[in-house]
Amino acid sequence: RELARREGYCEGAGGTASPAYASLSTRNPSISRAARWRARVNGSMCGTSAFGLWSIYSLEMQALEQWVGFGQPNDGVVPAASCAAPDGAEAGSIPTMSQYTAGVNHYDLTCRNGDGWWDDDRRPCAWYLARASEAAAAAGLGMYG
Repeated sequence: RELARREGYCEGAGGTASPAYASLSTRNPSISRAARWRARVNGSMCGTSAFGLWSIYSLEMQALEQWVGFGQPNDGVVPAASCAAPDGAEAGSIPTMSQYTAGVNHYDLTCRNGDGWWDDDRRPCAWYLARASEAAAAAGLGMYG
């Protein structure tokens, strides 16, 4: 609970989930309003390991996962089923794929802990670089152009 409080997950009335956290629910009717932006999205990255890369967050995220009791793969905050690739898109564990499934936790997805030292499914920073390179190429720019 301390992690949830420290990170602001429970800032709602009476210690409930914060409005921002609650808005991530797949049952949120406002999500349909974001559909118009979908064409601008060139990928998605989902975490499947609450422990993730070894970091100061690993044990806390694993504890949060156990406290929440997802009952399915998750990144410690978001269940993998809520982070599925768009219809028809192929997801995989190689960071050059646009729909990337990584064995990392929610914090690792932000690249704050760098890339893992082994396995392609532990390289969130490499995924961001691949997405930026693809977007730059599509815009007719070099990576540093």
